[in-house]
Amino acid sequence: MVAFNTLLIGHPEPGTRLEHDKYSSGSATHTLLYPFVRSVGYVVAASDASNLDKAQADVVCDGVQDDVDIQAGIDYVADYGGTVLLTAGTFYVASTIVPADKVSIYGQGMGVTVLSFDHSVSDDAIGDVTSGTLSDVTIGRMTIIDTLGTPVQSWGVALGGWTDGAATLSNIEFYEIECEECGLWLANVTSPRCIIRNCYIHDLTAGDRALGTPWCDDAIIKENQIDTVAQMGIGCQGSTGLIIMGNTITGSGVDGTYYGIDTSSSTLVNIVGNYVYAPFGILSEDSTGLISVTGNILRGEATSAGTGIQVWRTATGKDQASRIIISNNNISEIKAGVVVLDEADATITANKIHSIGQYGVRIATTSGWTAPRYIQIAHNDIYDCPSVTAYGGPVYVSNTDYVDILYNNLDGNSNTNARGIQFASTTTAPNTRIIGNALKGVSAKANLMYGDTADMYVRDNQGFIAAGEIRTINGSISTLTENAYNSVDNPFGQDVLVLDETIYISTKATSGAPRLDCGIGSSATTDYTTVFDDITCETVGPYHSTNTTTIGKQTSPILWQTGTGNRYFNHSIKAAAATGMVASYSIRVMGI
Repeated sequence: MVAFNTLLIGHPEPGTRLEHDKYSSGSATHTLLYPFVRSVGYVVAASDASNLDKAQADVVCDGVQDDVDIQAGIDYVADYGGTVLLTAGTFYVASTIVPADKVSIYGQGMGVTVLSFDHSVSDDAIGDVTSGTLSDVTIGRMTIIDTLGTPVQSWGVALGGWTDGAATLSNIEFYEIECEECGLWLANVTSPRCIIRNCYIHDLTAGDRALGTPWCDDAIIKENQIDTVAQMGIGCQGSTGLIIMGNTITGSGVDGTYYGIDTSSSTLVNIVGNYVYAPFGILSEDSTGLISVTGNILRGEATSAGTGIQVWRTATGKDQASRIIISNNNISEIKAGVVVLDEADATITANKIHSIGQYGVRIATTSGWTAPRYIQIAHNDIYDCPSVTAYGGPVYVSNTDYVDILYNNLDGNSNTNARGIQFASTTTAPNTRIIGNALKGVSAKANLMYGDTADMYVRDNQGFIAAGEIRTINGSISTLTENAYNSVDNPFGQDVLVLDETIYISTKATSGAPRLDCGIGSSATTDYTTVFDDITCETVGPYHSTNTTTIGKQTSPILWQTGTGNRYFNHSIKAAAATGMVASYSIRVMGI
């Protein structure tokens, strides 16, 4: 920023003597500081710059072909390297400005220094480095506007060429550049530095992306804002060592087919802390190495279309990521939350995925391909699925090996179409573990775990009990009046077998010779004796339904049904009130 009408000329080296000039403005006196030696700095004033800025400038533009004066400044400084400084005001660019090695171009700030160009006359405002080399260039602190008015792919700054390897760039930075109806393109940058930060790109109604850094090494794209662009927000295909962080992308992909962020065919990708409000969120296809997508907020525009995060291999023989981490993202209002197709070794953990139209998490392998291995879906919160159609729901798995689905909260929102965890076929996921998930809010309990789980280890899931799995229900007999039934409805939503029951009377009834019956039947207010008959309530001690000769009535497992039929497990007080008694029970059941 320029403060107190002071024009900053270059960056003096330590120890450089500063000259002091005084001038008056109204009743105030101001001091102008500038480096005494300016051999590597060049100041270009706009035709509408202030008189003070014009007085300090090396050249004052005429407002017609201002690119000529800016280019002259770049050429002047190029022999030694340095800075071309543009004053406040509007510069009219009739021909593309071409950067040079070790020459940086600075304005006075977004909305203060403005470069205006017409794409039909000049392809780009700054660019035309499509081959050869370029190094040590920083461009920043300005607004660039394409005034053509017809939707086309237009670039405010475009460096590095249009194909992989077309040029060799290094140590390039764009910062604090506003682009209106044009974008930023920086390609083929090698280490040590490729940075685009704190830029604002908006109202680009044509073209395939707003910000592109393809074929770059160690690129950092951070804290940029992109708003209302026709197709892709950030496109970094074919790059290595990408960091995309803290960007805000709204209105990207307004044609409904492109992603806010696309890092396809890249290696070692870290996408963290971005906000994307667009029909599609983040895409990485045919990428290698580590792909990490963490801490992003992804919001779609309708539950009928779009994907929050998609990592996939497009065809056999294409590259496959060695490790995928998708964690701590918040994904909503979209058809599918997270999709991993034909990939291996993925961890999908601690995401919040809600308001979805088909799948929360979908893992699948194309028929005939080598199945992905070592997929973990853990500690996710997937809920609010009001628009899910048939066969959809929180988790979908198809033709995948070695899958762990662990400790997720999966809620179908009482949708009649939703399923909790769905497997596509009976042989789809061998060597799979499904443990500790909370499954709820689906139309039928049979849909909680849809598919053949015979080859899987399924245990300790809330709301679902697997075949052969043994669980225990604990409770207390608390209503002690005569003809109290202390009824327990089947809590599993599935038919189970009652293996046995243990009742422990820790404090006996005080008087009246009450008795306790236990059994299963179709009424919550009927005395059943299929498990216990006539336990004396005036005797302290444990009673086991299959290990007693006097009151035990259970000789084999008893079916405990759900929904209708024999769904009630009653603990009946009869003969007298069991006043003063304290009793608890433990029922052991097995899934069938």
